[in-house]
Amino acid sequence: MAKSSNILILTEDFYGKDFFRYLIDRLTKEGYIKGRHRIKFEWLSRKCNPKITRKLLPKSHILDKIIIVIDAEGGDKEQAKALVDRHIPSNLKPITRYIVFDYCIEEWICDGLGIRMSGYQHPVNCLNDHLRRTRGMDYEKSMLPDFVGEIDIKRLVNNNQEFREFLNSLR
Repeated sequence: MAKSSNILILTEDFYGKDFFRYLIDRLTKEGYIKGRHRIKFEWLSRKCNPKITRKLLPKSHILDKIIIVIDAEGGDKEQAKALVDRHIPSNLKPITRYIVFDYCIEEWICDGLGIRMSGYQHPVNCLNDHLRRTRGMDYEKSMLPDFVGEIDIKRLVNNNQEFREFLNSLR
């Protein structure tokens, strides 16, 4: 039997809370996640934020894992991680995992839908172009959770390093 654990997922995207809630449900139903995890989802309003410490300290005695999902927006991924990490209490650093996107979470949507991202085009622009061509509509950030049911999880597992890291963080 798989171990039960208390996990907190902090996401930089406001709509990421629902995206991850739906994604975890789907991953559980499809057998990618085993065990009885109690997962909470919270919004991380910005990377360098002293409120992160105040948010985590009261929960530190009940958490088994913290997964922090942030965007590098084309910049240095280690620098993006460092902006958050400086606000993580030292007793929680050993249980904290980071998922840092090159640009943003829409990378998973593009990869999961098979949308080719040209080298210098932002994933949001690629997704927007795809939606204009296939559905005659523009992408809105609030649509993020709606894509959970459409993405090809197997494709993400096989082709996306950050997605594999995310799955491994949940195990």
